[in-house]
Parts: sequence; C-alpha cells; structure tokens
Amino acid sequence: MTDSSKRDMGVKYAADRIAIERPRLREALDFLVDILAVQRELAREVVSPALEPTLPRVREAARRVGGGRSLLDLVDLPELPPSAWEMIALKILEVIRRHRRDLESHVAIVEGAIKSKRLDIRGLAESLLSGGGELVERESERLGVEAPLMETLSLWLAQTLLRSLSSAIAGEIGFEGWREGRCPVCGSHTRVGYMRGEGRKLYLKCSVCGTEWPFQRIKCPFCGNEDGQTLGFYTLGEDRRFRLYFCERCGRYWKVVDEEEAGGQIPAELYDVWTSHLDAIAKRKGLR
Repeated sequence: MTDSSKRDMGVKYAADRIAIERPRLREALDFLVDILAVQRELAREVVSPALEPTLPRVREAARRVGGGRSLLDLVDLPELPPSAWEMIALKILEVIRRHRRDLESHVAIVEGAIKSKRLDIRGLAESLLSGGGELVERESERLGVEAPLMETLSLWLAQTLLRSLSSAIAGEIGFEGWREGRCPVCGSHTRVGYMRGEGRKLYLKCSVCGTEWPFQRIKCPFCGNEDGQTLGFYTLGEDRRFRLYFCERCGRYWKVVDEEEAGGQIPAELYDVWTSHLDAIAKRKGLR
C-alpha cells in the first residue's frame, strides 16, 4: 500500500469514528473523504508535475511573505495547461454526481460546457479566491444551473491547485513574521483552528489551501481586535474538545479543536465538518 493510500485509509477511518458519534454527519463526511482522495490523486498525477517549472520563482516569493502580503499577493495563481484544468474539473464533478444524484442534470450541463470549452475553469478558481464571486454567479445564470454547485466546483478547483502549492513550499514561509488572521499562502480567511501542546498554542488552518500557521490566542482573526473584554468563547458542557470563539466588535466566530483533549485521532482536514455543530450554535447566537 502506498503512502497516499494509507493516508486515504486513515482519513476514512477517522471519518467513520466521527460518524459513530454523530450519525447525521455521515453523508457530509463520506462526500468530504471522497473529494480529498480525488484531490490528492490529482495533486500527485496532474498538478505537481505542472507546477514544477514555476516552483523556484514561487519559493523565492514565499520567503518574502509578510507585512500583510500573502504569497498570492506577490505572485499570480500558477499556470496549469487547459487540459489539466479540464481533468481536475471533470474528476470533481464525478464525485459530486456520486453524492448528489439530485443534481445530475445540472452536473451534466456543466460537464458539457467544460468539454465544449464554453466554461472558464481557471476563471472560476480565481473568482473564488478574489472573494467577488461575480463570475460564479454569472456563469450559473448563463448555464441555468444551481449557484451552490458552481460555488462548490470553484472552491474545489482552487483547493486542488493550492493544496499542492502549499505542500510544495512548506518550510519556505517564515510564519514568525505573519500575524494576520488570513492565510499566508492564498490570503483566504478561515474559521477553523486548533490548540496543541503545552500552553495550548493556537494554530489556524486554511480551509482553501490547507496551510496551518500560529496565531495569537487573544485576537480576532477577522477584524484584529485584541481587547480581551470583547473576545470570548463557549464550550459545550463537559466536552472540552471544542471551543466556539467570538468577537463582539465584528460579530464573527471561529471554531477551535483542543487536540490535547481530542486525543489527536482526527486529522485536521476533517475539523470543519467535525465542528459543524458549532456553526449551528453560532447561528443561533447571531454570530456570522
């Protein structure tokens, strides 16, 4: 069994453990496990070889990350051949089709647009990263498909490329100079983190590219508020594995797994789904 296969099996085993505790997450976990496996396959066979020629330039830029400028503030999104973008998109749509039979007709429309070169796949990924979303909305309307389908496709396109990029430059970024709540690689904000080790040092984990970086405990990752009087967190009774942090100034929240309490048996790739019950609590409390 290859290292990649072992990793896939480990993630699947961890997802099964979560589903035993929270059966309602079974479908979401199975979906996530399958997309992570496909993204790793695409990273190994398609993305990493295509990135190789650009890596010296990207690694040099990674060493200049800081002052609030992420890697993608310094360099453009790496180029991939159109055939690579098409393969990534079609593989992702296969996973969506398996798990969302109700979207079959919409998936078929998007597949047709990709194969006939009527859809700007790279543009969708860039639109997701820019935070605008105008292209995703426009293309959804043009094709007559569900906007959430196009949003999901855009996210997973960007993830497939950027997780490979993040892995390739691991060790090049000096995180000691990065104090932002957004990702030092792709610039995305995240609401997922974990505490580890003596003193429970906090790390944030990017939900787009998977980068992990240390972050100040008493600070809002969204607005930068450092006033301990307007920052706080909730725990769930006797369950000390999870914390729901919030900022009273901006009304945002973020979710943190205490790995010392959790026992380190769940990979961080699953944290967002594993902590989805905290999203529901945050919504009831009027947080965003």
